Amino acid sequence: MQIIEESATRLVLEDTHRDKRVALVIASVIAMVVAVYLAIELDFTVASLPFVLGLVALVALWRMDYKATLEFDRSRGKFTHTVTDRGKASESTLELNDIAKAEVSESDPDNSSGDTPSPNYRPDLILADGTRYALRDFHSAGTQSEEVVTRVNRFLAAAKERSRN
Repeated sequence: MQIIEESATRLVLEDTHRDKRVALVIASVIAMVVAVYLAIELDFTVASLPFVLGLVALVALWRMDYKATLEFDRSRGKFTHTVTDRGKASESTLELNDIAKAEVSESDPDNSSGDTPSPNYRPDLILADGTRYALRDFHSAGTQSEEVVTRVNRFLAAAKERSRN
């Protein structure tokens, strides 16, 4: 998630799943290299599985057209969350006054491997009635969520301060 615009009246964030795209490119390249190696060293039938996996990863990458735009607009008093996925758009709107704060939520990590699990995080809005509104549809690692929450809370605090004056 990256900041597109930050001003006194607007905060616009955008999420394009860029990290997933990079992972798919790496996976498809590795699968194709393995397929070529197996085709040269063994035969083409052994190479078919990694080749097909590489193609599937490339098709998934090609079909991935996800973009989420989060717009906090003080002049309209609204928060708008627009998601475009494979050409279909959906939009939800909240009143800025209905948002109490932003907070990082932590997922329950899967511990089926027996390793020490590392938690994943997601930025959420906490509404005045206590309801959580997810700003991302998935949890991810890293401190990116904390930066988003800090910026959103700063913007909301300034909006509340200006509405009092």
